[in-house]
Amino acid sequence: MVNPGKDPVSGTFVRTEDLTEEQEAVIESANESAPDPYAGPANSELRAGNHNARYLYETALGALPTGVIHLCADGAFLGATSAMERMLGHPPGWEPPEGGLLELVHPDDQEIGIAALARLAGDPAHEPWDSTTDSVDLRVRNADGDYRWLEARGTDLRQDSQVAGYLVSFTDVTSRVEATQYRSQFFRTAA
Repeated sequence: MVNPGKDPVSGTFVRTEDLTEEQEAVIESANESAPDPYAGPANSELRAGNHNARYLYETALGALPTGVIHLCADGAFLGATSAMERMLGHPPGWEPPEGGLLELVHPDDQEIGIAALARLAGDPAHEPWDSTTDSVDLRVRNADGDYRWLEARGTDLRQDSQVAGYLVSFTDVTSRVEATQYRSQFFRTAA
């Protein structure tokens, strides 16, 4: 609409509509049609609303670039996320060698790994591990026999009855380590 002899009227027209009920109906419909692999009385405590909390948790962890392994209180391997298996090229359900996870660590890095686990376990002969800041870089052998540099961070959850052990996360830092090594070599050569 234009006012004769005056500037045209301008502005923005915004229409809003609450779509909450429609979205909830779509989600409910999807939940009813999807099979629930964890359904049953044994897993009822894992359920959150119409979603299976365990399934969502495992799916989310598997999608992350960081892998996680679960160790029992004595340090034995209990399991790994699918991201950890992918990072090292192992198939789902992979188990470490009979000698344990340490066999996968490069021989030159095994002492670092042992000391880190001792610190995480609270060994009084070592400085205490701080889960918020401490990490170690280790070379770990993948399924092809090549070594990847992994940054490891651990959390002591022995007092948590749901975990009763340690969770150790791993991030592939091979590119970062190789770039640092290349830069150091370059500056040594240039000097």
